[in-house]
Amino acid sequence: SWAQASQSPSALASHFLSIEGCFAAAARPMRRLQTAAGEAYCSSGIKPTNGTVCCAASCGTCGGSGCGSRPGGSLRCCVSNIHKEAILCQNATQVACNIPQGSTTSTQAYCAGTHQAEDATLSGVIRAYAHSGFSGSGYGDYQNSSSAFIQWTLDSCAGGAYNVSFRYALEYGNRSLALLVGTDTINSNVSFPSTGGWDSWSEIAVAVRLPAGSNSITLLAIGYSGGNVDKVTLAKADCDGTYQAEDATLSGVATMSSGSGFSGRGFADYQNR
Repeated sequence: SWAQASQSPSALASHFLSIEGCFAAAARPMRRLQTAAGEAYCSSGIKPTNGTVCCAASCGTCGGSGCGSRPGGSLRCCVSNIHKEAILCQNATQVACNIPQGSTTSTQAYCAGTHQAEDATLSGVIRAYAHSGFSGSGYGDYQNSSSAFIQWTLDSCAGGAYNVSFRYALEYGNRSLALLVGTDTINSNVSFPSTGGWDSWSEIAVAVRLPAGSNSITLLAIGYSGGNVDKVTLAKADCDGTYQAEDATLSGVATMSSGSGFSGRGFADYQNR
Protein backbone atom coordinates (compact mmCIF):
# COMPACT_ATOMS: atom_id res chain seq x y z
CA SER A 1 0.00 0.00 0.00
CA TRP A 2 1.34 3.40 -0.99
CA ALA A 3 0.82 6.78 0.67
CA GLN A 4 2.01 10.26 -0.22
CA ALA A 5 4.19 12.30 2.17
CA SER A 6 3.38 15.98 2.33
CA GLN A 7 5.91 17.56 4.71
CA SER A 8 8.32 15.39 6.70
CA PRO A 9 11.68 14.65 5.00
CA SER A 10 11.86 11.34 6.83
CA ALA A 11 8.72 10.22 5.06
CA LEU A 12 10.31 10.32 1.61
CA ALA A 13 10.39 6.55 1.16
CA SER A 14 7.43 7.10 -1.11
CA HIS A 15 7.76 5.78 -4.65
CA PHE A 16 7.76 9.24 -6.21
CA LEU A 17 8.11 12.89 -5.38
CA SER A 18 5.24 15.00 -6.68
CA ILE A 19 6.38 18.55 -7.30
CA GLU A 20 3.50 20.99 -7.60
CA GLY A 21 5.72 23.73 -8.99
CA CYS A 22 8.95 25.59 -8.34
CA PHE A 23 8.23 29.08 -7.08
CA ALA A 24 10.97 31.69 -7.03
CA ALA A 25 10.90 34.85 -4.94
CA ALA A 26 10.20 36.79 -8.11
CA ALA A 27 8.38 35.70 -11.23
CA ARG A 28 10.46 34.47 -14.13
CA PRO A 29 10.23 36.22 -17.50
CA MET A 30 7.26 35.37 -19.65
CA ARG A 31 7.84 32.84 -22.40
CA ARG A 32 6.19 34.38 -25.45
CA LEU A 33 5.88 32.05 -28.43
CA GLN A 34 6.02 33.86 -31.75
CA THR A 35 4.95 32.37 -35.06
CA ALA A 36 5.31 33.63 -38.59
CA ALA A 37 1.52 33.82 -38.90
CA GLY A 38 1.32 36.09 -35.89
CA GLU A 39 3.41 38.76 -37.57
CA ALA A 40 0.61 39.19 -40.16
CA TYR A 41 -1.64 40.93 -37.62
CA CYS A 42 -1.67 44.52 -36.35
CA SER A 43 1.11 45.87 -38.56
CA SER A 44 -0.99 49.01 -39.02
CA GLY A 45 -2.02 49.39 -35.38
CA ILE A 46 -0.57 49.13 -31.87
CA LYS A 47 -0.79 46.40 -29.26
CA PRO A 48 -0.85 46.44 -25.43
CA THR A 49 1.89 44.71 -23.44
CA ASN A 50 0.13 41.33 -23.48
CA GLY A 51 -0.45 41.50 -27.24
CA THR A 52 -4.05 40.27 -27.16
CA VAL A 53 -5.69 43.06 -29.17
CA CYS A 54 -4.91 45.55 -31.93
CA CYS A 55 -5.78 49.21 -31.25
CA ALA A 56 -5.83 51.94 -33.86
CA ALA A 57 -2.49 53.70 -34.34
CA SER A 58 -4.22 57.05 -33.74
CA CYS A 59 -4.81 56.02 -30.10
CA GLY A 60 -1.12 56.56 -29.34
CA THR A 61 -1.30 53.95 -26.56
CA CYS A 62 -3.40 50.80 -26.52
CA GLY A 63 -5.46 50.65 -23.31
CA GLY A 64 -4.70 52.32 -20.01
CA SER A 65 -6.24 55.26 -18.18
CA GLY A 66 -8.14 57.72 -20.37
CA CYS A 67 -8.25 55.37 -23.36
CA GLY A 68 -11.83 56.39 -24.19
CA SER A 69 -10.87 60.05 -24.70
CA ARG A 70 -8.20 59.37 -27.30
CA PRO A 71 -8.75 59.77 -31.06
CA GLY A 72 -10.87 56.81 -32.13
CA GLY A 73 -12.72 56.49 -28.83
CA SER A 74 -13.13 53.54 -26.48
CA LEU A 75 -14.07 51.01 -29.19
CA ARG A 76 -10.70 51.53 -30.92
CA CYS A 77 -8.44 52.41 -27.97
CA CYS A 78 -9.66 50.52 -24.86
CA VAL A 79 -8.57 46.90 -24.44
CA SER A 80 -11.66 45.87 -22.46
CA ASN A 81 -14.06 47.30 -25.05
CA ILE A 82 -12.25 45.59 -27.91
CA HIS A 83 -12.43 42.30 -25.99
CA LYS A 84 -16.18 42.75 -25.48
CA GLU A 85 -16.81 43.37 -29.20
CA ALA A 86 -15.14 39.97 -29.86
CA ILE A 87 -14.05 40.86 -33.41
CA LEU A 88 -11.10 38.77 -34.59
CA CYS A 89 -8.36 40.35 -36.70
CA GLN A 90 -8.42 39.02 -40.25
CA ASN A 91 -5.46 40.80 -41.83
CA ALA A 92 -2.51 43.10 -41.18
CA THR A 93 -4.40 46.38 -41.65
CA GLN A 94 -7.46 45.64 -39.51
CA VAL A 95 -7.57 47.39 -36.13
CA ALA A 96 -9.90 47.42 -33.10
CA CYS A 97 -9.86 43.63 -33.13
CA ASN A 98 -8.73 40.65 -31.08
CA ILE A 99 -5.55 38.99 -32.29
CA PRO A 100 -6.38 35.30 -32.95
CA GLN A 101 -5.15 32.95 -30.25
CA GLY A 102 -2.11 30.99 -31.41
CA SER A 103 -0.88 33.75 -33.73
CA THR A 104 1.32 36.15 -31.77
CA THR A 105 0.95 34.29 -28.51
CA SER A 106 0.29 30.80 -27.34
CA THR A 107 -2.54 29.92 -24.93
CA GLN A 108 0.01 30.10 -22.12
CA ALA A 109 1.24 33.54 -23.19
CA TYR A 110 -2.32 34.92 -23.22
CA CYS A 111 -2.37 34.46 -19.45
CA ALA A 112 1.32 34.78 -18.58
CA GLY A 113 3.00 38.15 -18.70
CA THR A 114 2.29 41.58 -17.22
CA HIS A 115 -1.17 42.99 -16.55
CA GLN A 116 -1.45 46.62 -15.45
CA ALA A 117 -3.56 47.54 -12.44
CA GLU A 118 -5.00 50.61 -14.17
CA ASP A 119 -6.44 48.38 -16.91
CA ALA A 120 -8.13 46.04 -14.41
CA THR A 121 -11.62 46.24 -12.90
CA LEU A 122 -11.43 48.64 -9.93
CA SER A 123 -13.89 49.01 -7.05
CA GLY A 124 -13.07 51.39 -4.21
CA VAL A 125 -9.75 51.90 -6.02
CA ILE A 126 -8.86 54.84 -8.27
CA ARG A 127 -6.49 55.10 -11.22
CA ALA A 128 -3.68 57.38 -10.13
CA TYR A 129 -0.32 58.65 -11.38
CA ALA A 130 0.78 61.19 -8.74
CA HIS A 131 3.86 59.24 -7.64
CA SER A 132 6.81 58.34 -9.86
CA GLY A 133 8.30 55.00 -10.80
CA PHE A 134 5.18 53.19 -11.99
CA SER A 135 4.97 51.31 -15.28
CA GLY A 136 2.18 51.66 -17.84
CA SER A 137 -0.07 54.71 -17.57
CA GLY A 138 -0.66 54.67 -13.80
CA TYR A 139 -1.43 52.48 -10.80
CA GLY A 140 -4.31 51.44 -8.55
CA ASP A 141 -4.72 53.50 -5.35
CA TYR A 142 -6.97 51.88 -2.70
CA GLN A 143 -9.50 54.33 -1.21
CA ASN A 144 -11.46 52.05 1.13
CA SER A 145 -10.25 49.83 3.96
CA SER A 146 -12.72 47.02 3.26
CA SER A 147 -14.35 45.55 0.16
CA ALA A 148 -12.20 47.60 -2.22
CA PHE A 149 -10.53 45.47 -4.86
CA ILE A 150 -8.49 45.25 -8.04
CA GLN A 151 -9.55 42.41 -10.31
CA TRP A 152 -7.60 41.26 -13.35
CA THR A 153 -9.51 39.19 -15.92
CA LEU A 154 -7.35 36.63 -17.73
CA ASP A 155 -8.95 35.57 -20.98
CA SER A 156 -7.19 32.28 -21.57
CA CYS A 157 -4.80 30.37 -19.34
CA ALA A 158 -2.99 27.08 -19.61
CA GLY A 159 -3.88 25.30 -16.38
CA GLY A 160 -1.21 24.61 -13.80
CA ALA A 161 1.14 26.26 -11.32
CA TYR A 162 2.04 29.93 -11.68
CA ASN A 163 4.30 32.44 -9.97
CA VAL A 164 2.15 35.54 -9.41
CA SER A 165 4.12 38.69 -8.60
CA PHE A 166 2.55 41.99 -7.52
CA ARG A 167 4.48 45.28 -7.87
CA TYR A 168 3.44 47.87 -5.31
CA ALA A 169 4.52 50.87 -3.22
CA LEU A 170 3.75 51.61 0.44
CA GLU A 171 5.27 54.37 2.54
CA TYR A 172 4.89 52.74 5.96
CA GLY A 173 3.25 49.86 7.82
CA ASN A 174 1.98 46.58 6.43
CA ARG A 175 -1.31 46.57 4.55
CA SER A 176 -2.35 42.99 3.93
CA LEU A 177 -4.79 42.05 1.18
CA ALA A 178 -6.72 38.87 0.41
CA LEU A 179 -5.90 37.05 -2.82
CA LEU A 180 -8.72 35.39 -4.75
CA VAL A 181 -8.70 33.28 -7.91
CA GLY A 182 -12.21 33.41 -9.28
CA THR A 183 -14.41 33.29 -6.18
CA ASP A 184 -11.98 31.14 -4.19
CA THR A 185 -9.81 32.75 -1.52
CA ILE A 186 -6.28 31.45 -2.14
CA ASN A 187 -4.66 33.44 0.65
CA SER A 188 -6.74 35.43 3.15
CA ASN A 189 -3.82 37.55 4.32
CA VAL A 190 -1.07 38.36 1.81
CA SER A 191 1.51 40.61 3.47
CA PHE A 192 2.42 43.86 1.69
CA PRO A 193 5.13 45.41 3.92
CA SER A 194 6.43 48.96 3.57
CA THR A 195 8.65 49.68 0.57
CA GLY A 196 10.04 52.83 2.21
CA GLY A 197 8.08 55.38 0.23
CA TRP A 198 5.30 55.95 -2.29
CA ASP A 199 7.91 56.36 -5.05
CA SER A 200 9.77 53.18 -4.04
CA TRP A 201 8.39 50.04 -5.65
CA SER A 202 8.87 46.43 -4.66
CA GLU A 203 7.40 43.03 -5.52
CA ILE A 204 5.92 40.15 -3.56
CA ALA A 205 5.36 36.74 -5.13
CA VAL A 206 2.65 34.18 -4.42
CA ALA A 207 2.37 30.61 -5.72
CA VAL A 208 -1.05 29.78 -7.17
CA ARG A 209 -2.66 27.14 -9.35
CA LEU A 210 -4.94 28.29 -12.16
CA PRO A 211 -7.51 26.10 -13.91
CA ALA A 212 -7.39 26.01 -17.70
CA GLY A 213 -9.46 28.67 -19.44
CA SER A 214 -10.68 32.04 -18.23
CA ASN A 215 -9.65 33.20 -14.77
CA SER A 216 -9.71 36.27 -12.57
CA ILE A 217 -7.20 37.35 -9.92
CA THR A 218 -8.40 39.74 -7.23
CA LEU A 219 -6.62 41.69 -4.47
CA LEU A 220 -9.28 42.50 -1.87
CA ALA A 221 -8.98 44.98 1.01
CA ILE A 222 -9.53 43.31 4.39
CA GLY A 223 -9.37 46.18 6.87
CA TYR A 224 -6.47 48.06 5.32
CA SER A 225 -6.73 50.45 2.40
CA GLY A 226 -3.91 48.67 0.57
CA GLY A 227 -0.76 50.09 -0.99
CA ASN A 228 -0.50 51.48 -4.50
CA VAL A 229 -0.50 48.53 -6.91
CA ASP A 230 1.27 48.95 -10.24
CA LYS A 231 0.82 45.58 -11.96
CA VAL A 232 0.69 41.81 -11.65
CA THR A 233 3.07 39.51 -13.52
CA LEU A 234 2.31 35.84 -14.11
CA ALA A 235 4.87 33.21 -15.09
CA LYS A 236 4.15 29.54 -15.66
CA ALA A 237 6.08 27.31 -13.27
CA ASP A 238 8.14 25.20 -15.67
CA CYS A 239 8.77 22.40 -13.19
CA ASP A 240 5.11 21.71 -12.50
CA GLY A 241 4.42 17.98 -12.69
CA THR A 242 5.43 14.58 -11.32
CA TYR A 243 9.02 13.40 -10.98
CA GLN A 244 9.89 9.76 -10.33
CA ALA A 245 12.13 9.02 -7.33
CA GLU A 246 14.07 6.36 -9.25
CA ASP A 247 15.13 8.99 -11.80
CA ALA A 248 16.54 11.31 -9.14
CA THR A 249 20.08 11.46 -7.75
CA LEU A 250 20.24 8.81 -5.02
CA SER A 251 22.70 8.44 -2.14
CA GLY A 252 22.29 5.58 0.31
CA VAL A 253 19.09 4.76 -1.54
CA ALA A 254 18.52 1.89 -3.95
CA THR A 255 16.22 1.72 -6.94
CA MET A 256 13.84 -1.19 -6.49
CA SER A 257 11.11 -2.74 -8.61
CA SER A 258 9.92 -5.64 -6.49
CA GLY A 259 6.32 -5.80 -5.40
CA SER A 260 3.51 -3.85 -7.02
CA GLY A 261 1.62 -0.59 -6.87
CA PHE A 262 4.43 1.79 -7.78
CA SER A 263 4.36 4.05 -10.80
CA GLY A 264 7.15 4.50 -13.32
CA ARG A 265 9.81 1.80 -13.44
CA GLY A 266 10.39 1.42 -9.70
CA PHE A 267 10.77 3.22 -6.38
CA ALA A 268 13.48 4.49 -4.02
CA ASP A 269 14.33 2.31 -1.02
CA TYR A 270 16.43 3.93 1.73
CA GLN A 271 19.33 1.61 2.76
CA ASN A 272 20.88 3.54 5.64
CA ARG A 273 19.33 4.22 9.02
